[in-house]
Amino acid sequence: MGQTHIVSGLVTKRAEIDGQIISRLAEIKDLKQVLHHLDRTIKVFSPEFDLRTIRATRTNTRNALFAHGEAQRFVLGVMREHGKAMTSRQMTDAIIKCKGFEIETNTVALIQKNILNVLRRLERKGVVMLSDSNDGILHWCIA
Repeated sequence: MGQTHIVSGLVTKRAEIDGQIISRLAEIKDLKQVLHHLDRTIKVFSPEFDLRTIRATRTNTRNALFAHGEAQRFVLGVMREHGKAMTSRQMTDAIIKCKGFEIETNTVALIQKNILNVLRRLERKGVVMLSDSNDGILHWCIA
C-alpha cells in the first residue's frame, strides 16, 4: 500500500481523460446538430439532392512548432552544417538548440516525428538518403 501516490496520479490522469472524452462527445453532438440543419437547408433549396454524394473533407491541423517549410530548411541546414551522416535524434537536438525550444519529452517526440516526416519526404524526392552504418542505427545524409 506504499504506492498510493502512483494510484493517485493515475486516478487524476484518468479523470482528466474522461473529462476530455465528455467534452469531445458534447462537441460531436453539437456538430451533428449543425450538420442536420445544413442537410435540411440543402433539401429546402434542392429537394432532389442526394446528400449521400457529399464526401467528408479531411481537416488538417497546423504544426505549431514550425512555420510552413521551416522544418525542412532546418533539417537541410543542420545536415549541411554537420557535414556527415546524422541520426534523426542528432538533428532533433540541433534544431531544439537552434530554435530554443523548451526541452520536454512530448515536445522532443513531436519535433523528432516532424523531422522524420521531412526526411522521408526528402528521401522520396532524392534529396537525402539513408547511409549504411555498422551500429544498426539509421543515419541520414544529403544525396
